[in-house]
Amino acid sequence: MKKRRIIITVATLILLFSMVCIPLLYLMFEKKQGNTKDEMIQKRVVETVNDNVDSKTYTTSTTEEKTTDKNAQIPETTRDLVNDNSTIIKDDDSVKIELSSGLSTPGKGKLEIQDIQGFVQNNEKEVKKGEQSVKLSDIRLKIEAYGSYTGTYLEDGSDEPISGVSSIVITNLSDEMLQVADISIPINKKEKAEYRVTNLLPKTSALVLEKNKRIFSEKDSYESGEVISSYIKGQSLMSDVFEIKEENEQLTLINKTEQKYKKVYVYYKYIQIGGAYLGGITYRVPFENIDSKGSVMSVANHFSKGTSQIIDVQIVER
Repeated sequence: MKKRRIIITVATLILLFSMVCIPLLYLMFEKKQGNTKDEMIQKRVVETVNDNVDSKTYTTSTTEEKTTDKNAQIPETTRDLVNDNSTIIKDDDSVKIELSSGLSTPGKGKLEIQDIQGFVQNNEKEVKKGEQSVKLSDIRLKIEAYGSYTGTYLEDGSDEPISGVSSIVITNLSDEMLQVADISIPINKKEKAEYRVTNLLPKTSALVLEKNKRIFSEKDSYESGEVISSYIKGQSLMSDVFEIKEENEQLTLINKTEQKYKKVYVYYKYIQIGGAYLGGITYRVPFENIDSKGSVMSVANHFSKGTSQIIDVQIVER
């Protein structure tokens, strides 16, 4: 009888333990898993926004950017695909830069394909002026020529030397800035060449290199291409608000107003001899905590005075 009571007591205690402790342990486990999942999502987001960072020497827990203003904080990096701060370009926003010998700011009538350094045009068939050598699904874009490029690979930020990589010279025919275009062109009915171009101003051209560094062949035949693209109504250098001091590998943003700004982005591209931008890539430099009438300096690793052109300034947060 006594043994039976002991057995019943032990069984009761085990039942109570399973009813109280096991659910608590389960909740603790779920919380831990949830935190891990959130951390993984956050990590993926950080990795995504760091894809197009210009200033690789920056140091911070979530980005590689650093401003040198003593009151500045570390901003986020890279350009969003959707521009929420688009403004119509103003007459007084014309680009004022000192260009190196042989360079001219890209624009309507400025393209001279034969002068583009490192680019060898495919001569498979002669293309009459005004005609398209390759038909694109977006008629606002025109491929002026395709061929190979030997020089520095810019599209992924690696700046590694390359030889004979497939490339295209593309023009934005529209009156709006091309924010981003992903172009896929079937080649010889066996493979595809992939190109991406960003922040291409109206009526300007760019030499764009194949995303996967595909080697060009004289047997390649480009006939048509599919395009996924996005445009914005305009862009502004905001010269009534900011002045930008340009130096090699660094930019200083000077606030001309009494207004304080938490975050501002400045975008620029390389200029190539021949009246075209070099690469589809656009570099972005962040500035943060700009005091009224104050200035902030940021490192811009790829900026070269005389061969780079600032094309857009955006106030991200006031």
